[in-house]
Amino acid sequence: MLDVLVATIEHERRPGGLQYAGEHRYIYNTIAPWAAAANSLLDAAENDALFIDDDVELLPGSLDLIERYYDQADLFGINLIAPNGPQGWYTQSAGHMLIPTDDGIGLQPFNTFATSVPCLVAHAGTSCMFIKRKVIEAGIRFPTDWTGVHHEDAAFCLAAWCAGFRVARLPSVAIHYTHPIGAGVTKATRPDFHSGREKNEAHLAAWMSEHHIAERVEDGAIPLGIWRMDGTPWKLEGIHVGD
Repeated sequence: MLDVLVATIEHERRPGGLQYAGEHRYIYNTIAPWAAAANSLLDAAENDALFIDDDVELLPGSLDLIERYYDQADLFGINLIAPNGPQGWYTQSAGHMLIPTDDGIGLQPFNTFATSVPCLVAHAGTSCMFIKRKVIEAGIRFPTDWTGVHHEDAAFCLAAWCAGFRVARLPSVAIHYTHPIGAGVTKATRPDFHSGREKNEAHLAAWMSEHHIAERVEDGAIPLGIWRMDGTPWKLEGIHVGD
């Protein structure tokens, strides 16, 4: 049995393609803010869970690779594609990797190679993420005191790494129906979307500093760049991503 967890603003709005999730229990929550609904859903879960946005549609095979790599990671995100890019379909969300910056480390979106291979990453995104029950039982949750939108899931993934779990990105695909500004339609229509995203960027930077993420990366506890599923680093586009 799989628990399908959906934080939404309307109970009628369900993700598409849930028939491809197999036998499951559907749980939704509409409370605000989003992170509070997300955490309430995690508290209600009794099994491995699929955490999925209400504007995502599963496709045949979207979740198939999870069984293959189940023993090699604890949280699994997949690539999200959207239909409204300048050239039609495009990769809307594939998570982020940590890279060296002038200030220490920072998050950077994946390049094409990193979306095409199974890999371990700092942040795989939670718009469509399979989460093992043991991660939920360990108390990994989203920050609820941030005052904007977006980026809570980056802290969620990094918190999982800090607790000794592994976050993977699998090269499977689901559809994320998006607004032309490049965000999911549910959040993109908020009047405070842009200012809210800036607020949470600042919250995330402070969170990463408070939780000593740069030091954890240096210690080898969190991937710099991307790692193979066996935990060995890759080098991408001339960026050294670990020893």
